Amino acid sequence: MHQIHTPMRARVKTARELEIVGTYPDHDRSPSQTIMQLHREIIMDILRILASIILPPLGVFLEVGLTKHFWINIVLTILGYIPGIVHALYIILRDQPRTV
Repeated sequence: MHQIHTPMRARVKTARELEIVGTYPDHDRSPSQTIMQLHREIIMDILRILASIILPPLGVFLEVGLTKHFWINIVLTILGYIPGIVHALYIILRDQPRTV
């Protein structure tokens, strides 16, 4: 039973140390604010995916704005609806760091 508590204490101590140093990413937010921000981002991702299925360039625009990916998606959608959807989903779902 002692082994179960040791890792938890180590993680909490590490988080506190990082918070004191100021490198902890959410040091100025409460945990509930961080969770709410994460929920908002998940909801926006779902809306972008739905927009990408209906109109692929719209989903890409909502994700990256008027960048080269938007124009590539316009061309792919004109050439074929399915390639436009695949590209839009790739842009939205690619692995990016969250800025919570």
